[in-house]
Amino acid sequence: MPALVAAGYGIVSGLAYGTDTLVHQPCLAVGGYTIAVLATDLDHVYPKENIELAENIVKSGGCLLSEHPLGNVTKRSDFLERNRIVSGLCMGTLVIEAAARSGSISTPNFAIDQGREVWCVAAKPGEPNSEGILALIEDGAYEVFTSEEMINSLTT
Repeated sequence: MPALVAAGYGIVSGLAYGTDTLVHQPCLAVGGYTIAVLATDLDHVYPKENIELAENIVKSGGCLLSEHPLGNVTKRSDFLERNRIVSGLCMGTLVIEAAARSGSISTPNFAIDQGREVWCVAAKPGEPNSEGILALIEDGAYEVFTSEEMINSLTT
């Protein structure tokens, strides 16, 4: 991660549990730029566990984006639509893990529709959340890291 930040790359995500949280934190730690696209309105960060992370993103000069007006009642479909915006803000989408049918598969599919690059962390058949990765690679996404290299990139 620090090498990508040093090269001028930033992070855009949906501020979801897990991987989204894990990539924002080291990026912020080394002074990188991050954007979080919310499926909710700006008054209701979801998940609530990421409120402090959202505040840190703004304090560091990054931003929170939402297409929803204040007071909006969030619908399940808003989370899928958020992924359209995430991919649209990026030159490419890096997929770290993805089950065959998951929200994390929707972002690279939007990216492909938008003419963006899709990069994947290499996965082996049978690994947890590898089915979506393997399908994306089969469809032409680029393998750019192994799982071990990705973990190392987050910490060095």
